[in-house]
Amino acid sequence: MPRLECRWEHKSRNTVGVYDITCYLKNFYFLRAGNESYKVEHILLKANRFKQAIYRGELRIAVSPITTKDVLNVREYTKDNREYISVEPFSQSAEEELKKRILNMICRAEAEEADLLLFPEILGTKSIQEEIEAALYENESEYPRMTICPSIWKRNKNSCRILDEMGMLLAEQEKHFGAQLGGKLEDIKSNQKVYLFHCEGIGRIAVLICMDFLVNTYREFVVKELKATLVLVPSYSSGEYNFETKAMNYMDLDCQVIWINCCSAAKGKNEPITLRYGAGRKGVYRERKMVNELCGEHCTGECLWIYEIELEGGTQER
Repeated sequence: MPRLECRWEHKSRNTVGVYDITCYLKNFYFLRAGNESYKVEHILLKANRFKQAIYRGELRIAVSPITTKDVLNVREYTKDNREYISVEPFSQSAEEELKKRILNMICRAEAEEADLLLFPEILGTKSIQEEIEAALYENESEYPRMTICPSIWKRNKNSCRILDEMGMLLAEQEKHFGAQLGGKLEDIKSNQKVYLFHCEGIGRIAVLICMDFLVNTYREFVVKELKATLVLVPSYSSGEYNFETKAMNYMDLDCQVIWINCCSAAKGKNEPITLRYGAGRKGVYRERKMVNELCGEHCTGECLWIYEIELEGGTQER
């Protein structure tokens, strides 16, 4: 594959922790052909996809927990002597409230000139998805340049659409591993596809939906074999799993990890609602925001947090 530069990555990244022929290649990036478990789809984005981020010398990633309201409906059942859960449709009022808040976050991300916008998982529906696509299409701004939509749970699939600034589909990433909720397994199936976005200045972006990030073999495959430089993790987690200890493991590889949860999923104020761990030429980054910290415990549906990743070689005066 052509090796597109990541402007926070150290030149020696591939000599630390992972021995690889890529250490000796400057213009190309080497992948072993095939994998027993996953099919990798490589998407080469246009060179100007994040041109403004490169110009200003920082990549801006907006995240929003969306809501404190418990809107999720689940159904429990037994199949093949095992207990499962599936996600049921939202009530009409809950769907309308989610739609309103999500569209508001798109407007705020536009005003903040966010390059990427990341939402939690599960909170999407077909109607919400259509509204997101329409809002981006009608948006006169160039921002956000990429939107990771709230995933939709339907017919035992949990997948999120990844859109460009015009609301056009870049890819639809499916979740591969179901979460364990109170001893019951999320009943999902997957096409086993992994989408890897190659972008000038950013390197390689991957989206790992919630539990996928916690599965060691899959996470290691994405970070160490596919050499992702930016891992985005949309989640709807009750706090049973610790994303933070996993996220801090890849700082020596210059992989930036950003995780966002939904306030209604978190069970206590002492839990982080969003995390960012990463390292690069400009330093080491450890950021975490707790439940209700962004809104001062008075939820108005306005919470939006901007993470800024410094890029080498920006030309805009600050």
